[in-house]
Amino acid sequence: MRRLILAFAVVAPLLLAVLWIRGMPLAGIAVLALSHALILIPTLLPNVQWLGPVVTHFRAEAKEVWLTIDDGPAEDTSALLDALDARGVKASFFLKGELSAAHPERVAAIGQARSGVSDPARSRRRSTAAPRSFHRRRGSARRSG
Repeated sequence: MRRLILAFAVVAPLLLAVLWIRGMPLAGIAVLALSHALILIPTLLPNVQWLGPVVTHFRAEAKEVWLTIDDGPAEDTSALLDALDARGVKASFFLKGELSAAHPERVAAIGQARSGVSDPARSRRRSTAAPRSFHRRRGSARRSG
């Protein structure tokens, strides 16, 4: 299904141009709108698996919570890392590129704390900053459907 939707998304602008040239601009716009809808619906609605499986839960070895810290590194990164370390907690940090470039020492501190680091603007791969335990268990994940 994913390949069909993505192929249609690539072809839709060409169809728009052909239909427009042939005097059917509304039909072309409708084709383009449909191609966008086929991408947006599985992106915005939960459990729609048109673009691939949706992992909603999996078995864990112990009770755990996934903690994400967004838009850093910030002035409080060091204090936050100290608080996490005092409790033996790991977190995934989603960093902004310009802040990371301005404060490489903060990024290094996050890495030394063995917490996950990701720059969402540079990497679009899913779950790259997820805890290692997620990657080990992902094969046994139950998928919604």
